[in-house]
Amino acid sequence: MKTSVLVTSAGSLPAVAVIKALRAQCEVPLRIVGCDMARLASGAFLVDDFGTVPPARSPGYVRALLKLARRKGVRWIFPVMDEELLPLSRSRGAFERAGVGLIINNPRTVALAKDKWKSYLYCRRQGIRVPNTERLDGRGFPRVGFPFLVKPRRGRGSAGVREIFDRAEWKAVRRRFRGWLAQSRVRGREFTLDLVARPDGEVLGCIPRERIVTKAGTSYKGATRRMPALRHYAARIARAFGVDGPANVQCIVRGGKIWFLELNPKFGTGLSLTAAAGVNVPLIHLKMAMGTCVTARALDFKHDLYMLRYWEEVFVDAGGRGVKP
Repeated sequence: MKTSVLVTSAGSLPAVAVIKALRAQCEVPLRIVGCDMARLASGAFLVDDFGTVPPARSPGYVRALLKLARRKGVRWIFPVMDEELLPLSRSRGAFERAGVGLIINNPRTVALAKDKWKSYLYCRRQGIRVPNTERLDGRGFPRVGFPFLVKPRRGRGSAGVREIFDRAEWKAVRRRFRGWLAQSRVRGREFTLDLVARPDGEVLGCIPRERIVTKAGTSYKGATRRMPALRHYAARIARAFGVDGPANVQCIVRGGKIWFLELNPKFGTGLSLTAAAGVNVPLIHLKMAMGTCVTARALDFKHDLYMLRYWEEVFVDAGGRGVKP
């Protein structure tokens, strides 16, 4: 008998990556359901069943998602988008009472990770190296020095992030960014560390991915790297933030030092590379949620495997049926 799982925000890059990873495995028989606020979501044509829900920011989203899950006979849900993480994590009890499990982090971890200012202050207290950061009031010049990055305190990925190079540029735009954050620009090799932690918080390990070319915060060219120092570092971050679900760490390596950028408490868009290297992260989280024993050996991966990303299209007819061109 197949287990029904639901992947949210089916038109997003992280959702498609999760769907592909679950499709690629044959260990757990699955019926994959997708949902999105738009019927014409690319992931809708990669799953076995599909339903629409309101936008994740709407007051009725959690209730609508639970209703859809019960109607579709879903046992496990994979939330993938930033906006839904905190309300769903806080509603985990309601889902569990309905017999639906959420593969998600605890509310404290989600709230801390999604607030970049609180994350910065927390890292300073924990002795974790972070670029100098300050809140902007729209006046004067930041003390972090030029060039610096301006970013929203709460945001999705790299949305809105801008590099400011000099005083003239900042003087022209500073009023737009009142309440945002200014962060020192640290240059070096950028990595995403795909974390795997048990639901009880025990860290099994991580898979380091070097971000060779990125566009709008998404990795278009990357490679897995066998770097023990980064694996130990990721475990330290996971324990500090209390990770007990899907997550990845973004960091910069320069001159033997590691600079923490952010913790994303969700599945990343680059997990396709991790899965191709031999570690199917969504499957591992599903198996742990189902009570299957997973050891650190499951995280053995092929290093120096490169990913070169390109666009791929889905074609449908006027009736919403998938077609082959």
